[in-house]
Amino acid sequence: MEKRTLVEPYEVILWVAIISVLYLINLSNHLLFHILVHILVELFRVYVAYISLIEVKEQNS
Repeated sequence: MEKRTLVEPYEVILWVAIISVLYLINLSNHLLFHILVHILVELFRVYVAYISLIEVKEQNS
């Protein structure tokens, strides 16, 4: 099985793009920005849990 790095380059690009879009939204609508930030935080928590699960499975294999 191929060794996976902790974070792939496309994942970094995706997160930078999401943060950039949130910043642009913040410039025009603060309420929508806060709602989207909460959604982003939840998505990030799921992402970190997924990465952690993959690491644990690889260690047990």
